[in-house]
Amino acid sequence: MRSATRLTTSLFAAALLLATFFSMPGEASAQGALQLSTGLAGNNGTSGISFEVTALKSTKIYRLWTQTYSAGNCVVEVSYNPTGLINVPGSSGGYNTTGWISLGQATVAGVGRGVGMERAIPIDINLMMNPGDRWGFAIRTVSGTGVGYKSGVAPYVFSDSYISINTQAWGGSVPGSFSFYPRQFCGAVQYDEGCFFPDNIISYELLDAQLQPTTFANIPGSVNMHYTVSYPDEASTVGVTMNLRNVITDAIVYTHSFTANKLAGQVLDAVTNIPLPANLPTGYFKVDVTFNTKNSCMNYADFEAPKSTLLLLPPGAQMCIVWPGDVNNDDVVNYGDRAALNKYIYDANMRSSWLQGPTRYSVEGGLDYVAWKAQPSAPWQTSDGCYKDTDGNGIINNFDYIAIKLNWQKTHGIISSKQTPVFSAVSFDMDQNFPNPFNPTTSIRYAVPEQSHVRLIVTDMLGRAVATLVDGDVESGVHSVEFDAGQLPSGNYIATVMMTGIESGLTFNKTVKMALNK
Repeated sequence: MRSATRLTTSLFAAALLLATFFSMPGEASAQGALQLSTGLAGNNGTSGISFEVTALKSTKIYRLWTQTYSAGNCVVEVSYNPTGLINVPGSSGGYNTTGWISLGQATVAGVGRGVGMERAIPIDINLMMNPGDRWGFAIRTVSGTGVGYKSGVAPYVFSDSYISINTQAWGGSVPGSFSFYPRQFCGAVQYDEGCFFPDNIISYELLDAQLQPTTFANIPGSVNMHYTVSYPDEASTVGVTMNLRNVITDAIVYTHSFTANKLAGQVLDAVTNIPLPANLPTGYFKVDVTFNTKNSCMNYADFEAPKSTLLLLPPGAQMCIVWPGDVNNDDVVNYGDRAALNKYIYDANMRSSWLQGPTRYSVEGGLDYVAWKAQPSAPWQTSDGCYKDTDGNGIINNFDYIAIKLNWQKTHGIISSKQTPVFSAVSFDMDQNFPNPFNPTTSIRYAVPEQSHVRLIVTDMLGRAVATLVDGDVESGVHSVEFDAGQLPSGNYIATVMMTGIESGLTFNKTVKMALNK
């Protein structure tokens, strides 16, 4: 929403004495304009008109208005020049003829010249002008009856607190392909306050009781907010509002507001403790923080800081760190995780409380939270429910198998003692051949946790296949196959297994290096 819309109209200096406010036709959002006391004298802008705008404050020009010479429609082209229009004030021909940028063409509905006959040119300009910018604008007639202008009066400058318009009243066309008459502009410049906050002047982070960065807190309890405000240089009262929002509905579940005083010439750098009452629900929440302070126009306005997250835990609870796909929390994603998820869903049966819990949430990824990284989660009703919710959406179902597939065979850190060291059919695997080195036979074990298609081949060090030991479907379990190298020369060989689970579609590949010594 436009915070302060202004509409200024200039024709000639005498109009100031008889000005009153009125609503521009067809533009309900315009709050006011200077109405002209007289219409056009009979001149038209066959080629076009021009004027110059100087920004006194940060200003966003978003619409121009003009009059047509008669009731007929007029197609115009709007251009601007960020280097200005007037090179020699008051001198015919003292105009800037280079650097013009077209903003497009549009049809202006003609209703005839005169008081209140201004019509908006349907071109969204959206140009931001900083204080001191001096830009030229031109409205060139492309076809139709031409835009209106007033001649025979002195150059006229109109100013309010945001912009100053020099309408230029003398005649003469600008040389070159872009031609217009730099005469009295009969229209309006519509604009918004172009107020802004400079980059990197407001920031915050959430801290724990030891004033260390944190993304979680227990309830009831509190969290500390460290914030800095370095703009403007003058004194201001800074209002801060922190909202906790539901990550699904975006509804506000908790609000806390406070104020702080920024002293002139100093950076506001402070820490405020924010209470977290016991009636707050547990789980993830989006955190949005709004600072109300002075902007570039020295007006108080809201600055929305980048969003963050906060995980609320029950009293005394510890969060669990989830690696998506590692549902049995054994440091590696393999078939054991699929089996663990199957068992959990089976054991849950009709107990929906086992299958529903708090969501995980990421500002970067939202609820689609399956990236391979440590993800804090609030405890579930069961001790390991948070690990089974591999995609973090707060529901354990068949979609959680997707995270297992996406992170298949990934590990986090050194495989811990939680891993079963015994070679078994809990997952796809192939063991080192035994004996090794060998002469001339050796055994190779492989395991599949479900009926699978297995291809096991042996190649030499040049990649040439020397034996195919398995190529077909096998039942779940631990299997052993013998490799006889009696017809091969001494050297190193590679055994490669490729497995695909027929039911799950999960795949597994592994190689082992074998040494034949004759």
